[in-house]
Formats: sequence, C-alpha cells, structure tokens
Amino acid sequence: MEPRMGIRTPPASASSPSGTNRTATQPRHSEFRQITIKDVARLAGVSLMTVSRALNRPELVSAKTRELVRQAVERTGYIPNRLAGGLSGLHTGQVAVLVPSLSNLVFSDLLNGLASVLEPHGMQMMVGNYHYALVLVGPAPRSAAPLLRARALPMVETVELIDTPFDCNVGISHQDAGAAMAAYLTQQGYRSAGLERRTSQRIEGFCRYLAANNFPQPVRLDLENRSSISEGGKAMRRILDLPERPEVVFCANDDLAFGAMMACLDAGLRVPEDIGVAGFNALDLALQCRPSITTVNVDRHRMGVLAARLLLGRLSGENGAERLDVGFTVIPGQSTRKPT
Repeated sequence: MEPRMGIRTPPASASSPSGTNRTATQPRHSEFRQITIKDVARLAGVSLMTVSRALNRPELVSAKTRELVRQAVERTGYIPNRLAGGLSGLHTGQVAVLVPSLSNLVFSDLLNGLASVLEPHGMQMMVGNYHYALVLVGPAPRSAAPLLRARALPMVETVELIDTPFDCNVGISHQDAGAAMAAYLTQQGYRSAGLERRTSQRIEGFCRYLAANNFPQPVRLDLENRSSISEGGKAMRRILDLPERPEVVFCANDDLAFGAMMACLDAGLRVPEDIGVAGFNALDLALQCRPSITTVNVDRHRMGVLAARLLLGRLSGENGAERLDVGFTVIPGQSTRKPT
C-alpha cells in the first residue's frame, strides 16, 4: 500500500494559457489525482528505493540525493504515511489511544499531556473511541487478556488505578475519591444524600464511607442515558419528586452536577440553602458557574504526561511495568453549605 495525499496535477503534455508547457507539479484545478512516492521519485530522477531510503534511512544515501528528494517532496506536497511505512517493521511511530467518548471534555487534558511528551519523540497518536465497559483511557476489558498478551505490545491503562494491570497503569482510586467526597459532605453537616450515578467506583467508595461511619445510605438514581447536562437535570427532577428529598446530591461528574443544579433553580430551590450539589472532574463549567460546584480535581494533563513517559520507557526497554497514582483533591465550591 502506497502512502497517498490528494493534489491537483495536469498531464505532462498540457499547455498553460501563456503557451508554455506545464510540468507534472504545476496544478490545474480541472483535474485531480493522488500524489504518491512514484511522483517524488520521477521528479527527483531517482528510484523508488532511493526515495524510501532518503525518507527512512537518510544515512544510506548521499547528501546530494537527499537534497533532490527533499526538494521533490516539497514541490509535490507529498506527505509520508508513517504507519504504512512501518508495517514492515516492529515500530511504526504510532501510539493507539482509545477513549470512552470523543465528545467528553474530560479526556482532552489527558490527550494533551500525552501529546506533549510523545510528539517531541517523533511519535504520533491515533485516537479512537470505545464505550465504557497502546494507551487505554480506562481499564482494558479483562476478557481481552489473551489477545493483549499474545500481541505483547507496550500498553498503559489510564484514569483508573488497577490492582492487576496488563502492563503499566497511571490513574487514581475512584473509590478513594468517592469516599473523600462523602467525608467532605458529612463534615459540612449533611446527613442524607442522593446519588446520580454512572461511574460505579466513585459511588461505591461514597457509599462505603457512609456505611463505615454509620451514616444512612444514600438514595441511588441510575441514569437512563449517557451522561450529559440534560440527563443531570432529568435525574434531579426525579430526585426532587421523592417523598423525602435528600439534603445533598453527589453527581458522578460535573456535567450531571450542572444539570442538576439548573433543575433545582428551575424548581425554585436555592443552592446550597435548600439543597446541596456536588460533582466530579473540576471542569471549567463547574468552577466558573455561580454558585460554583463542589467537585474533585484530578490532574489529567499530568496523568497523560506520566503515561507517555512510561510508554516511551517501555519502548526503549528502560523500565518494566509500573503503577502510578496521581492523586486527587476535593475542591470546595459554593454549591454545598459551610459548617455552622
């Protein structure tokens, strides 16, 4: 398979309006074809193998030939496809990054952290998505163990701290984070809670803390659809219809929390005077709205940086599997009351 990109070029025999002959690299907008490595070789006056060597193993060709190829690449606009070029070897310079959702802003900081380390080392990220259940944003499905081990690829599982990762792991304990939020809210004087849940580890940690400290278990409300601001509002309206309304609602993320808070305000309730709301992820939305939302911050950019460094170490053979905890911080906001 030849690497390709699109440019418009005319046949070599075409003539320009001024009567001069066009070369194969002069564009004419009425025609379009794909540029390939053959065009580079033809323009440089060398073989396909020489172009390949000049691009991939420049030390094997003379400086004069490298310059000819460089000029031909520049004139044609040819862009080498590093993935295709690496199919014959072990390293392609590509890192697969799989995220649960391409529309979730939470993952952008982590991706930027990965890129800040990988790109200076000549590595390119291929980003794709999978659903909640190589760099994996979230734990790899354990059912995939035979396939992953057979491939023996360096891999980093991120976001969630895993007891037995396949290879490397960078994340936090979401159970501990949920417990920390429960501790903070009970310290604020709340004694009854509601939950809008999607991320079970956070909710499990929240409930375990309440049980261990003899607080009533919260009212749990499962979401009907994928997490969003509108879904948070719908869930909160169902909570407000309960015979006994909880004093505070912990949402599994800030999108849900913002929607929940808007539903409270629409119902004529004051936040936090009539009901408290808390979220997770410390998104700008939560920190900049009024009242600001009590939330949990995780340094996702640092998580991405550490994951990329681990991956580069594994590729170079410098280190073995590692498991790193980046920690978290509860960020008090205006959406929960202060202790009296």
